[in-house]
Amino acid sequence: MQLSIELPEKIDSILRNRLIYTFKIFCTLSDYDYTENSEYKLSYNDNSDDKYFKCKSKFFDLKNINDLNIQWYEIYNQSISDKYGIHKLPVFFLKNDVYEIDILAEIFIWISLQFEYVQKNENFGHIYPFKNSLHGHFNLDPKIPYASIWIEILSNKIKEFYKFETKDNFKKTYIINSHDIDFLPKSNFNSFIRLFKNYLISIIRFKDKKYSKQLLKLLIKKFPNYNKLFYNFNILMNIENEYKAKGIYMFLIENTHYKDGNYNIDDEIFKLMVKKCIDNGNEIGLHGSYSTSDQKGKLTEELNKLQNEGINISGVRQHWLRFNYNHYFKEVDENKLKYDMTIGFNETNGFRSGLAAAYPPYDFENETHHKFLEFPLAIMENTLYFEDKDKYQWYDKSEKILKNVYNFKYGGVSILWHDSAFQGTNFPIEFIELYKKILNDKRFEFTDGKTTFDYFKPIYLKNKLELN
Repeated sequence: MQLSIELPEKIDSILRNRLIYTFKIFCTLSDYDYTENSEYKLSYNDNSDDKYFKCKSKFFDLKNINDLNIQWYEIYNQSISDKYGIHKLPVFFLKNDVYEIDILAEIFIWISLQFEYVQKNENFGHIYPFKNSLHGHFNLDPKIPYASIWIEILSNKIKEFYKFETKDNFKKTYIINSHDIDFLPKSNFNSFIRLFKNYLISIIRFKDKKYSKQLLKLLIKKFPNYNKLFYNFNILMNIENEYKAKGIYMFLIENTHYKDGNYNIDDEIFKLMVKKCIDNGNEIGLHGSYSTSDQKGKLTEELNKLQNEGINISGVRQHWLRFNYNHYFKEVDENKLKYDMTIGFNETNGFRSGLAAAYPPYDFENETHHKFLEFPLAIMENTLYFEDKDKYQWYDKSEKILKNVYNFKYGGVSILWHDSAFQGTNFPIEFIELYKKILNDKRFEFTDGKTTFDYFKPIYLKNKLELN
């Protein structure tokens, strides 16, 4: 079904661009075909014909986080309320207490990450704290995809207004199965130091007696040969082959900062592991080093080094989820990368941009969309660990997120299991069984970034959102 948006002639150009961007994403994720002139319109024009679905613009250009206030919208559609397990939604754009919600504006504040963007020059060390996100600032549940729910509400309102027939089109719900490779077994001594360090951390910082016992057992049982404990690729690939899943392996290539990994692009172990992944049919991605957020052009430099080794990269995720709004997305675009997987939380799991689907992020500098897709990071195993260090009841927390991804149907979010989770050296051994249980979930197809990008690209292109 074709759908268009009608805007006033004298509307501010910034507002126009942002509304059209959001409308195109709405159409893409609601099975509408965006067109510039359709008999079915979403109209912001006060003088438009009553036969069109009308909206009132409540949008304003956020400059400071204190300019945003929260109110609540009661969800009257019981099926949506039951599906997502909530009965009200946060509303940020309301004027004069008139309860007419500008749903596109509500979607935009989520998916554009504008609330974080206006804080881009704050001293966070380029790792945005959860408390400075929309969720943290307004005490919202990160496991609820608020933007996805607004999209569904608006779609239902339009269908009801125009009496469109509701069709349940079958879709593949892709989840990108990713692995950040932070440590490789360069030497037996190196591996011993890593294991012993993790043992001390489990006692002093984590205060986790159960996990510290696991690590102590490994230290004693594997003495003096520790290298095999960190050689997890065979275990990981065998599991993925068993469950017919694909994965993308994200490698660091520099270790110039103490928070980087222990290897670099010149190490033989790096070349050996990359070859092993490629021979197994896996995709290779770049795990941007810690310094790429500090130095503009550093990401480009690392991509060029990989290309010189004959390794072509389609996607990236930043180490520690650390990035700089002033240049990171622009660099991803300039290098014509197809996707990024950095938008997630270090402190909790869920939907940082409020969307349970792949989408092109907004480019505030040029007031248009970036030409790569964001595969939001929804679940990371070490974050699950910190959410429940006592009972290890991680599946229920994962399932709440996975259920909401499935409810929205479109997929394109990413999950992250570090390779070091597969012999209990970095995280409790129980994470292996959780990983298997997730991969066995028949609601989803667990795959790599290229496959997912190739699926979404024509869908977005159809709605005039060009991608790399």
